[in-house]
Amino acid sequence: MKKLKILLTDLSTLDHTFGAQALTFPMVEKLKNQADCTIVLAPSYFEKNVKFAKNNGLKIIAEPNPVGALAKHSFFFKFINFFRIFLMVLKGKKKILENEKKNQKIWDKALAEADVVIDNNGIEFIGNTNKKWPQLWRTAFIQLICEQVKKLYLKTTKSYGPFEGFWFKMAVKRLLKNLPVIFVREGTSKTSNLKQIEGLKLRKTIYEFPDISLGLKPASRAWAEAYVKKMGLDLTKPIIGLSPSAVIYRLPNKNLGGDNHLKFCQTLIKQFATKNQVLVIPHARADGIDPKKCDVALAKMIISGLETPKNLFLLDDESLNYAQVRAIIGLLNFYIGSRFHGIASSLSMAVPIISLSWHVKYQDIMSLYLEKYPIINSRELTPAQGIKIVNQYYNDQKWFNKIKVQTRQKAIEAKLDENIKLMIKGLN
Repeated sequence: MKKLKILLTDLSTLDHTFGAQALTFPMVEKLKNQADCTIVLAPSYFEKNVKFAKNNGLKIIAEPNPVGALAKHSFFFKFINFFRIFLMVLKGKKKILENEKKNQKIWDKALAEADVVIDNNGIEFIGNTNKKWPQLWRTAFIQLICEQVKKLYLKTTKSYGPFEGFWFKMAVKRLLKNLPVIFVREGTSKTSNLKQIEGLKLRKTIYEFPDISLGLKPASRAWAEAYVKKMGLDLTKPIIGLSPSAVIYRLPNKNLGGDNHLKFCQTLIKQFATKNQVLVIPHARADGIDPKKCDVALAKMIISGLETPKNLFLLDDESLNYAQVRAIIGLLNFYIGSRFHGIASSLSMAVPIISLSWHVKYQDIMSLYLEKYPIINSRELTPAQGIKIVNQYYNDQKWFNKIKVQTRQKAIEAKLDENIKLMIKGLN
């Protein structure tokens, strides 16, 4: 059977963004015998990712400029692009235009050869941010191009919404209703994302699948144990994991957002480090400076505000990929996480987890493994309430049945393999 050629799009970067790796690594691994995957990254991150892609056996190309790419298929965008180029030449940005031209040529060839284009992002159409329209546009333009050139376009299993505002909701419905099928992250709760998508009344076939990141194979336990020992951790003593979130930190300074998130994390560290080891695990590395964009910068700011206990450790290693980080998470005795793929790692490795967030996707993923969902809503609860909930779930862990979680993980992995088979069958 001839191998399929697949373009995986809508990722800005892979380098040190563990969520993107959690989505991409298992997808490429599960498809490797049936398909060759090319990953499309934002041009501003492309050069930075060349070495990372080579080290991990991935093929990458840079995303084309949206207006320039659509100009080939639309007189309106051709008109807009003409003036865009004119202004850029006046501003002396010929080098940028040369790079765009090169990226466009590579993209055109890759698109022409592809059997299918798959949007491989994890969450889309977030309606409650000031960036909702730019985010929608960045997703939409590749779908619009595929519609013009009659190329099959799919979206992988993901979470959607919330859809705030009439016009935004209409734009989302237009994009979703043009898909052959819709894949949604699986969840058994009454308020699952599936229920929200069904509420759009799209009249499309909707499949509810586990998230592909739950199929990511971790590095070996032996490697992880050797690594944390080098960090100075003692594997004979409990390790409590904590992942702060730049997303939560940039929320307003109320409830558990902003400075309250910082103080909340500091309180947890001081509490747990007296008798246990605390390992802080940032999940998204940006510029390393801005704590509202970079988890690493936020983690360092949290730690700098403490009289550093000897039992506190920070996982700050740019050389690690997410398969290795997942293996390290598997060594934890308890985990307080604020990133979706940290939760995915904890559950798939059968480690008790409390989530700090508010989006329905956290409840959806926990519903696959647990009867009770230990989630601290950062938009609604105070730091004092959050600490109380953490202590409640930590001190009494009967809610976490490790054997049942491991059994459900095996069932999820089997379902993911079946889903990949169905997808390949549909593409051939």
